[in-house]
Amino acid sequence: MIYGIKNLLSNEEKDFYQEKFEKALEDLLEKKNKEIKEEFEEITNGLILEKIDKENLGNRHILFKKEYFALRGIFEDVFNDRINKNRW
Repeated sequence: MIYGIKNLLSNEEKDFYQEKFEKALEDLLEKKNKEIKEEFEEITNGLILEKIDKENLGNRHILFKKEYFALRGIFEDVFNDRINKNRW
């Protein structure tokens, strides 16, 4: 492809398409990040439930509340940190 041809566009046209392409890429990245977050959430919820299943019946409810909210914070930190590192 001959990229030098883009010099035939006016600055307004370049800016217009630059904005459109950036928006399209941002939309795709947001969609992928949402898909990744949902899959990651399933995995982490599985880990939490696996740990809770090993507890005796009386402690499960308390452990679930404690573990879920504590681990949810770690989940959010890990996910957001990693996504922000991969931002363009």
